[in-house]
Amino acid sequence: LSATPRLMYALFVALEPELHRVRPDGHGFAFAEHLWHLADLETEAFQVRLRRMLDEDAPFLADFDGAAAARSRDYLALDPAEGLRRFTAARARTLEAFSRLRGAEWGRLGEQQGAGTMSLAELPARMLAHDHDHLCQVRGLLSALRREALTMLLGEVNPAEGCA
Repeated sequence: LSATPRLMYALFVALEPELHRVRPDGHGFAFAEHLWHLADLETEAFQVRLRRMLDEDAPFLADFDGAAAARSRDYLALDPAEGLRRFTAARARTLEAFSRLRGAEWGRLGEQQGAGTMSLAELPARMLAHDHDHLCQVRGLLSALRREALTMLLGEVNPAEGCA
């Protein structure tokens, strides 16, 4: 989980700024949109789920509609550097919160909309799977942008899981 902000930073500085907002195929996220999505999801979904599962008994955890957020917040018009800063800071806060969890707290449950019951112990794995999905999407984006050399920075993506 701590590797994703580092990978996104490395890609941010390596990718030409004029390509941060480009969607080569006309759909999917541009790099800037990935950054803002990750930032918003971290604070509005992952951190909220963690806090509610600690504070409430078996809360219902609403889904986060990333595509709707991207449209309504116009991620393409926002500063990609700020999205990266927010994601990096938010992920650090999430990891700090995880480090403070003890014993039975990891067994606290919540009902995630569309995904069923989960424990706090399952949240990091779900977050990691989401990170992996976005890193795979970024790999596809870089290929479409003909920036294959930058995909080497994504070597930390678990090759056993592959990209669909």
